[in-house]
Amino acid sequence: MAMKGITKNMGSVVRNLDSALNSMDLQKISAVMDKFESQFEELDVRTSVLEDSMGAATTLSTPKESVDALIQQ
Repeated sequence: MAMKGITKNMGSVVRNLDSALNSMDLQKISAVMDKFESQFEELDVRTSVLEDSMGAATTLSTPKESVDALIQQ
């Protein structure tokens, strides 16, 4: 799922939560909150994977000599 899909799903959750809160239906509110939690966890995992990938790419592209020179300063 791309970020656009996640954004679209989060928008849907917000609209559903607004509707649930207006009706004060506790089961509906609980279901929407569960969906939000699930999507938030998925986003958290995707963010973590992206950060790890970016960190690995940066680590691999930085010459060892440059790092050593910086440490020596």
